[in-house]
Amino acid sequence: MAIPIVADGHIDATDFIGDRVKTISPASFKDGSDTVELSITNYGSYIVSNSDTAIGTGFCGLDFLPDGAVIKSIKVYWFRDDAAATGEVDLVRVTKATSAESVLASADSDASTGNHTVETVLGTPETIDTTTYSYHLFLKLNPNDGNADVKFRSAEIKITIDNPRP
Repeated sequence: MAIPIVADGHIDATDFIGDRVKTISPASFKDGSDTVELSITNYGSYIVSNSDTAIGTGFCGLDFLPDGAVIKSIKVYWFRDDAAATGEVDLVRVTKATSAESVLASADSDASTGNHTVETVLGTPETIDTTTYSYHLFLKLNPNDGNADVKFRSAEIKITIDNPRP
């Protein structure tokens, strides 16, 4: 997106107002376990657990979310071919001063098979406050009997900017 500059040279912040979707690719995640790693495969198009039976976890910082924006929902793109396999993504807010964690929303792989999406709307929209909190995604993949039973493809976070901050 080009930065809108008006005739006198200043930035016109009103052009930043409105809904935005921020995409998080599989390559954004880091392993969250010392024992079971995640694999980013197929040119970075999805993540699977490195184990056929053990839970793999990963984390992704959301440092790109603008201060003052409002998080409305999270949408996760999944693949699943085994009814006993599960995946879950949690949107987490962490208090910087105490490391206290709050799960704001979860989007699991539900009962669908094949490629599918799950969107979770936050019960209470979250206004991003980067002075007090950091925001993360936590990924958990629990295959049943093959590491490709459940795949994380990507996530989207829908935000609204009503009052842009400098």
